[in-house]
Amino acid sequence: MEHFEELALRSGPSVIKMWKRYVDDVFCILKGNADTVEHFVGHLNSIHPKVKFTFEMECDRSLPFLDVKLRVKPDGTLAHSVYRKPTHTDRYLQASSHHHPRHLQSVVTSLVNRARDLCDAEHIDNELAHVQEVLKKNGYLQKIPRTTRKKERHPEVSRQPAFLPYVKGITDKVGSVLKKFSIKTVYTPLSKVASLLRSPKDVIPYQNPGVYKIECSCGSAYIGQTKRSIQERVKEHIAAVKNRHVNKSAIAEHLLTTGTNHWIELHKPKVLSNERHYYPRIVREAIEIKKHPKNFNREDGYKLSSTWGPVIQMLKPADISSDQCTDTVSVVCRAVDNKH
Repeated sequence: MEHFEELALRSGPSVIKMWKRYVDDVFCILKGNADTVEHFVGHLNSIHPKVKFTFEMECDRSLPFLDVKLRVKPDGTLAHSVYRKPTHTDRYLQASSHHHPRHLQSVVTSLVNRARDLCDAEHIDNELAHVQEVLKKNGYLQKIPRTTRKKERHPEVSRQPAFLPYVKGITDKVGSVLKKFSIKTVYTPLSKVASLLRSPKDVIPYQNPGVYKIECSCGSAYIGQTKRSIQERVKEHIAAVKNRHVNKSAIAEHLLTTGTNHWIELHKPKVLSNERHYYPRIVREAIEIKKHPKNFNREDGYKLSSTWGPVIQMLKPADISSDQCTDTVSVVCRAVDNKH
């Protein structure tokens, strides 16, 4: 965006009086009329085919930008207050919810701090009155202080935080003990709506990154991981087999150099984990390799700690069927191999 912005402003018409950008949202004041705005937006949209801008004009001398509402005063200066979309319902975490008091207090603190940070002197009283009414509707009865006191922060030793499910009277006491040892406790809810409801999106097989397993008729398997889609990685294995590139794929090496009539089920890889993040993905791959000692991976992947040993021993992998099965992909690959 910085490169795009520099190019757009350097090559565009000189009509800009103010240009402020936050990520991909821009607040801009131009010299001219509505036609000038449309012409300038057309210039922005002509720079890159995949970057397209839309715009919103001011109405009644006011314009929202992010969650700030800006208004032009009669003297030409800008007034600012909190902006809420027309669909905003003022519903927040209920004060009676089973959450740690720190989470409940953060609702009050965030609303009050936002009002004081975004409103000028003309609008601050009205906004705080609105916040007080909203908090009351959500079950919060405390009064909003007129001023804020900055708490003195004592130096603390940086330690790994502890994540605990919040259970009133139990985990909060554990957190108090951990605090004495400079261990911050992050309390999480016992259940979330996302864990209770299925995703409304259709799940397309093999379209996500993750850890996968491809089985062979000899009883062994290949365990792999990819940051791209599993489908794309399997296609690369197929291409390596067809082109006899045994150095690019352990599957190609196993199929083409064993000297036996193996059938590798490239048409139906098993997804072991859909993990997008790199470190959890390589750890999961290493665990699966340890769980399946009969594999033809060239490497064992990430070096696991010895503490994983007893856990992996308890995890029994499913038996891999050794029955001869018809795999269309392997048939094609074997046919290409015989021609060579």
